Amino acid sequence: MKDRPIPRAAVVYMVLWPLAVLITVCIGLLLVPAESRSAKFAVALGGVLLGESLSLCCGAAFTLRRESARTTFPFSLGGLVATKLYLAGTLALALLAATPISDNWLIAAELGWFLLLSLAAGAFTLAGPHVAAVSETHARQRAPHLVFKEQLAGVVDRVDLIRRKEVQPLREAIARFRDDATHATSESLPGSESIDSEMSDSLCGIEQKIQKLEQVCADAGDGEFQAIEEKVLDLVQEVARLRQLLDRRERRVAELR
Repeated sequence: MKDRPIPRAAVVYMVLWPLAVLITVCIGLLLVPAESRSAKFAVALGGVLLGESLSLCCGAAFTLRRESARTTFPFSLGGLVATKLYLAGTLALALLAATPISDNWLIAAELGWFLLLSLAAGAFTLAGPHVAAVSETHARQRAPHLVFKEQLAGVVDRVDLIRRKEVQPLREAIARFRDDATHATSESLPGSESIDSEMSDSLCGIEQKIQKLEQVCADAGDGEFQAIEEKVLDLVQEVARLRQLLDRRERRVAELR
């Protein structure tokens, strides 16, 4: 399997990183005379360089990550915005270094600002995978019932295509059951798998009987309806049993929550 190409945006970020660091150092050396380059100058310049590095490197990492836009993307974006705000704060602290503020206060401000960044970045970093895991678990829990509803929709369509008035009771029964299944709990919790499997097997059995009903309807004439009514009655009873399984499933899911 071929490796994915590196996005152009990531390349741009990585090229800008050393350029930004070099230009920032040159600006600092040009604007501040040699005799004025005290510890505050080193602290302020170091803070700005750290802010630039984090901002550009996080931007490159953001473009490289292949994540779901519906889950972790907002948290990745939040982390990127946090680094941009940190860079803006270090620039403000660099201007503050030109005032009579003491070295200790400036160092404390730089450390405090970095602590805020660490807390924000840590929160976004931890929250993203957690939300993704929760979303994946929720989707996995919903999958069996969604498959069942898709299968049920196919059964309803097949019954609707049978143009015999004798099939009307079955058509009404399966339509009512579809409405009930639509409003039922969509998640499948651990412990409800057996009922989900039983419901799926029951629906498969109904589908097989509908195939036989279609054949009987195709072979029967206009006045031949007894065989059709017998099969329709049997299918209506099967749908009623399936409705009972759905009720059991609702009770089981309610107990497991």
